[in-house]
Amino acid sequence: MRIKKKVLANTNFTYKELAIDILSENEQNTISSLIDSIGFWGRQYPQKVDKHKLILKCRRQISLLLLSLLDSQHIKDKIKKIISSLIENDKNMKRATVTGLYLCMQDIKVDTSMLSDIAGDFIYDSKIINDENFKEIFNIKHGMFTSKSSIFCQKVIKDFIDPSYTISLLLSISERLKNIHNSTVHAELLKSCFKFSTIEKIIPNDNKLKNIINYYEKLKRIVPWLIHDPHFWLQYAMGYISCGKYERAQTLLNNAYGKAKTRPNYYIDNIDTQQARLYILKSMDPD
Repeated sequence: MRIKKKVLANTNFTYKELAIDILSENEQNTISSLIDSIGFWGRQYPQKVDKHKLILKCRRQISLLLLSLLDSQHIKDKIKKIISSLIENDKNMKRATVTGLYLCMQDIKVDTSMLSDIAGDFIYDSKIINDENFKEIFNIKHGMFTSKSSIFCQKVIKDFIDPSYTISLLLSISERLKNIHNSTVHAELLKSCFKFSTIEKIIPNDNKLKNIINYYEKLKRIVPWLIHDPHFWLQYAMGYISCGKYERAQTLLNNAYGKAKTRPNYYIDNIDTQQARLYILKSMDPD
């Protein structure tokens, strides 16, 4: 986004930035009514002022509000019932469901052809696409495949899918995509499999470091050229930083810098940013 802004500035193009994630007063009232309509409150129906407190607690941001709603026990129970029916008895249904959730949380247009490429041809099985619970989560129309929202997809994977299965699926996706070179969308999707920001959204906090190490160690074996990619080592380092393992993170950042030196004109600002972050965190660490 920063680069795009520079391009616009160089062309003397004037524009205004709009915070579309921030709710206006009218939108807050509308959201409040929607909260009522989905039965979010269960047996405890609060006064309107309490609903506004929830909205203000989320800093009037739609994304944070959605996360708060999805964290309610009432909504969790509803989601668990639907997801359990999709992942417990049929391995193809499970793969189609979790792959669909993962694709729909990306900033790309997903069609049935892409889902078939990644999950398998069984996605066209009428038993899957006509399942009532599957249709509760996904919408297939005119060949396009959509879900409720990217935030919804992230929460479902993180809260209801076993992390070992999630890791296994991402590794499988990476292996399928590494040999596809004729599609920008597939390339972006493969890149998303490397990003720590993606992994962090769908891996639960329990055994987080163990899962991160397991994922990145297996990933570099499945996609061997990553060993020479500075960006890969940066992402791996960010995983250690998030878990407070600063010494190991520094080793991986040093490796990222070393790999970057072998590439003329490599953009190291992202590595510098994490290095600065690590210096600050280490200075605040009493140990």
